[in-house]
Parts: sequence; C-alpha cells; structure tokens
Amino acid sequence: LGSAPNSAIFFGVYEVTKSALSNNTSASPIESQMVAGMVGGVASCIGRVPADNAKQKVQTGLFRSTWASVRGIYASQGLGGFFIGFRATAMREMPFSVVQFTLWENLKWNLSARYNRKL
Repeated sequence: LGSAPNSAIFFGVYEVTKSALSNNTSASPIESQMVAGMVGGVASCIGRVPADNAKQKVQTGLFRSTWASVRGIYASQGLGGFFIGFRATAMREMPFSVVQFTLWENLKWNLSARYNRKL
C-alpha cells in the first residue's frame, strides 16, 4: 500500500515520456525507454523521499509516530526537510530504472513476437 502512489507516479510519467519521445523525436525505441525510465525514476522520488524521511525518523526513535515526524520535520526544517537525500536517491534510481524498464520492454517485445500476440 505504501509504494502504490510512487508506482503510480513512476508508471504515469514513464508512459507519457515514452510516448512523447516515440511520437515526437527521432529517438529509437530503446532510447525512448531509457530516458522514460530515468525520468519516471526521478519523478517517483518526489513521493518516496519525503515518506522515507518521515519513516526513518520514527524508526530511529526521534518521533513516536509518522504524523509527529511530519510535524517535527516541518517545524524544524520547513518543506525542504522532507527532501533531504533527494539527489542521492534520484541518482540511485536513474540507472536502476533505465536498465529495468529497457530490459522489461525488450523482453515484452520478444515474447510478443515469439507467441504472436500482444502482451
């Protein structure tokens, strides 16, 4: 349940980016998939990093509940406090998403061709 919003962000951004690149540029399908994976990975960090920051502060005992953590982060660091670590997390997600979704799309294409049906 906790990862559903981040996955929704990722897949929404991934599909829109892939479609835009495929339809409006001379990028190859693999290039479109790679860039879309990277953009989707970074976009999903927008939801993941603030949630992880609040969760980690509860796990380390700084706060007793998630809501107390959210209030405490905002009170002490403002909105920016929720995004501490965003750059590092995005840098980790980019290569992972590029590889994962380029492989997935190509596996899907090969299986579709092999079994003569769209997956």
